[in-house]
Amino acid sequence: MQSSKRKRTPTQEEERREQFISIISHQLRTPLSILRGYLEALQNEDMGKLSEGQKEYLTEAGQINANMIDLVNRYMDILSQKTKDIKARPKPVALAGFLKSIAKQLAHYAKATNSEFALDLPKKEITIQTDEQLLRNALTNIIQNSIKYTLGSGTITLRLNSEGSHVHITVSDAGIGIPKDQQDQVFTKFFRGKNIIHRSIAGSGLGLYITQQYVAALKGDITFTSKEGKGTDVTIALPIK
Repeated sequence: MQSSKRKRTPTQEEERREQFISIISHQLRTPLSILRGYLEALQNEDMGKLSEGQKEYLTEAGQINANMIDLVNRYMDILSQKTKDIKARPKPVALAGFLKSIAKQLAHYAKATNSEFALDLPKKEITIQTDEQLLRNALTNIIQNSIKYTLGSGTITLRLNSEGSHVHITVSDAGIGIPKDQQDQVFTKFFRGKNIIHRSIAGSGLGLYITQQYVAALKGDITFTSKEGKGTDVTIALPIK
């Protein structure tokens, strides 16, 4: 006689949290779109001439705004169970330069928490076909976690190397780590380690779940090693071809 597994039904708490996050995501779309309009007006010098430094800052702000709009849209796809709708749009991406741009973009956030970036990149550039925005969203989620959970001062290392038919991008930190008995839950919805909850660190518990969906859309794989109190290494493996 064959045994059938019961399908897990979401708890009321999970349903409430999903509904809340869905509402927040919808509410974010409007102000982000309005902000984009203001940024574009400033970039077009509708309010007067800009210096080169001001143009550079506005270009960076515009890119961050565009990334956030895309991020909200993709979050909505995942939270509404439309993960099959996450379509990768591959194009050539030079990974070393790409990682440098992410470190630059998040440098102010890291500095605010007394953290800093270290880059361990190959001398020869590695270029692959992948969806730059999906990969950026995935890495940003991982890096923000590393910064958040590296209490006090610390270094976040971004490492790139190629091995056989894949490239590996690793984010390493010396933060609080993940308890060993909970590591099998890391990529599930709303997971938050007991050592995080006890420290009252804010978060939704969705970051790594959503990151896994992005990496899957890129035909890649995400793994990690972690030791509580010592730190965590998260690695994304992507096909070169």
